[in-house]
Amino acid sequence: PLPANRPPDRVFSQVLSGGMMGSPYWTINGRIYPDAEILTVSEGERIRVHYVNHSMMSHPMHLHGHFFEVIGSGNGGPRVHKDTLIVDPQMGQATIEFVADNPGRWFHHCHNLYHTMAGMANEVRYVKM
Repeated sequence: PLPANRPPDRVFSQVLSGGMMGSPYWTINGRIYPDAEILTVSEGERIRVHYVNHSMMSHPMHLHGHFFEVIGSGNGGPRVHKDTLIVDPQMGQATIEFVADNPGRWFHHCHNLYHTMAGMANEVRYVKM
């Protein structure tokens, strides 16, 4: 579990999109992996990631190397611990938080593998600050 009542040290917005108008690409913040935003974190930080899905498909977003708490999906209820979260289509939103406690470079991607292969991925990278 995350430490209680501590605000996040960093907040990242991840806009999920693609597959529209016949496009073969799926993006995070308009970028295609490997030319994608790197989410830089430092060990011990509390990280919040907010997703907004602009596409017509669900995206099961998966973070390697960590478990996170679902803190906002519009459904209320208790926080649950996961490593994959489905972000609903058509402006669906969800928010997660995790503690950066496993240094390295970790893949973050849509678990619809054809979306990953078409660019919907980026990396969580630990840096010393």
